[in-house]
Amino acid sequence: MSDWRWRIGLLHGYGEALWQERAGNVRHVTKPVMTPQGLALVKPLFELAGVEKEPQFAVEDIVVVGVDAREDISADAERAWSNSGIVPVNGHSRIKIE
Repeated sequence: MSDWRWRIGLLHGYGEALWQERAGNVRHVTKPVMTPQGLALVKPLFELAGVEKEPQFAVEDIVVVGVDAREDISADAERAWSNSGIVPVNGHSRIKIE
């Protein structure tokens, strides 16, 4: 397993976000969006359409405040960034926040 860990908090210029952090770097910035069906995770265009395979940013340049993400949210984010091909049921996120 990777030593990247999922964090949640505030990023400069992005607001509330979920991201992976390791050794002073940030990657896989993900925007959590509340919907009537629960939490949806949105990948940013700069990570999907940029020329860099895995863009990374220095923690001190982008993180305002962050804490470790809950295990269930981390697992959902990991699946969202994996090549698992998970398709949301009926077009809606399966993530539930209680």
